[in-house]
Order: sequence, then C-alpha cells, then structure tokens
Amino acid sequence: MQEPYSRVSLALSYFKGDKVEEWASDQLMLLQEKVHVQGRDPANDITLWDEFREDFFRAWGDTTKAQRADLEIQKHTMKGKSIDKYTSTFEVLLRRAGWTRDDQSTIKEFVQGLPMWLANRIMARNPPPNKTRLSE
Repeated sequence: MQEPYSRVSLALSYFKGDKVEEWASDQLMLLQEKVHVQGRDPANDITLWDEFREDFFRAWGDTTKAQRADLEIQKHTMKGKSIDKYTSTFEVLLRRAGWTRDDQSTIKEFVQGLPMWLANRIMARNPPPNKTRLSE
C-alpha cells in the first residue's frame, strides 16, 4: 500500500484495547486534519506516514533504550583475550546509545573497558593513538 493516508489509516485500524484506542482515534483525527484542513496531499505526502511513525515510537517506543545502553557501555569490559568480541559488542552499544565513535568520552569508555595492560600499551604507542586511528 503506497498511498500514505491509506497506509496510516490501515495501521490505525489494527490498534485494539483500552489503552491504545484513544491514542489511535486521536491519530486518525490528526491525520484527517492534516489532509482536510491543512490541504496536504493524501496520495503523495509521504510525511504523513513519517509523522505517524514518529508519533508511534514517541508514544509506545522504548524510552529507556539509550539510557540502558549508556549503563551497559560503562559496565562493558573485555573478558578473556577476545578484542574482536569486545569491540563489536561496544559498537552495538554505541549505536543503541546514540554515541559517536569519534567523541572523546566514547574513546575514554572504550579504553576503560580494556584490561589495564592492554590500555597502557595502546596509550603508550608512538605516535599516540588519535581519534581517527581508534575508529579505523
């Protein structure tokens, strides 16, 4: 179904239950206002769907996902000798938390999760590592 207005209407028709029906009804009224009052094109205005998605995730999405990922990053440590596993898990957590690879606090958290001997060897390199080389 390509038409944004119909797509949103169909999605809203699947919402059942006391807690969501009022929200779905409000969304339908908002959709109709966008088309009939604001004069937006129901067949081609893809932002109708995009705005519905944003409203949905704002209302029903996991609002603590980023905060939980922040805490997991701070607790994440390298176990054993698998730097690859440590790095790949760290990168997954970065995406969840919304952090960037180049940020100084990201690099600090990455290094803090390493065993002390490995963190010291990395920091003692000549020339010292920089943001670009750590993210390669």
